[in-house]
Amino acid sequence: MHNSTFPPNPPKNHNDVTQASPFASDLISFTESWQALVGARYIHFKNTLTIPNTAPSLYIRDKWVPNFGLIYKPAHDIMTYFDYTRGLEQSGVAPPFATNAGITLAPLVSTQYEVGAKAVISNSFNIGFAAFQINKTEEFVNSALLFEQNGRQRHRGIELTANGQLISNLTFIAGLSRLFTTQIDTNDVTVNGRRTPNAPNWQADLSLDYQMPSIRGLFLSTALSYVGARAVDSANTVIAPSFTTLDLGVRYVCELFKQSMIFRVNAKNVTDKRYWGSAESVGVFPGAPRTVYVSAQIEF
Repeated sequence: MHNSTFPPNPPKNHNDVTQASPFASDLISFTESWQALVGARYIHFKNTLTIPNTAPSLYIRDKWVPNFGLIYKPAHDIMTYFDYTRGLEQSGVAPPFATNAGITLAPLVSTQYEVGAKAVISNSFNIGFAAFQINKTEEFVNSALLFEQNGRQRHRGIELTANGQLISNLTFIAGLSRLFTTQIDTNDVTVNGRRTPNAPNWQADLSLDYQMPSIRGLFLSTALSYVGARAVDSANTVIAPSFTTLDLGVRYVCELFKQSMIFRVNAKNVTDKRYWGSAESVGVFPGAPRTVYVSAQIEF
């Protein structure tokens, strides 16, 4: 008998990332109608990149990022707000087809502005509206196949939310968002002005929860989720199609041995929809197939 032998896997780059981030914030009330949220976060970012047969390279960055919010309540059941936040997050890793494959770049700096309003329509119905803009350092594989940081991503969007009770024993949570993304200020004409990869133009969610009146403690739930079309690459030459998934669930709340128990059966993607869960230049990854979860929870 002949035993086959396979060559060992080639060594890979290794990234060791640590991030310490203490923060402090305070909510200041000026009047019954006006409040301000003031905060700051200190980020210590450290990334050690080890490339096989090469001495490790160390990248360290320390940064203060502020957070400021202003809240105005024109009425007891209405709240409007403005929020400004800055952030720092780990960059992506250059994909295998890039000339600098496996390299991790500097952390990404982001800035977010948001304005919105929330209102209580009744004791069982709430609505919300928000408009936002996020600017973040852009990173992409350019036409020379180099993974680089150049220019900015600009995300602008609006979001509508609602939750409450529709009829007796039936509650809901719903959301709808429209997103406009653009890659700007880059030096690559194939990327500048194109949509940001893996960002859907539309997204919607609806969840319903129904308590069975005839069986105490029995609840039925369903969740419908829609994700719009997304660009796969920075040049938008490939578009991942939109998809809709349906989840169903049953839970039973009871008392067993004098302890509160919750039994759950949840089915995700019950129609077994084939879709791309993630779609970006490093690759596309299929979404989860039909999956059933069974669990039991005890509360002491």
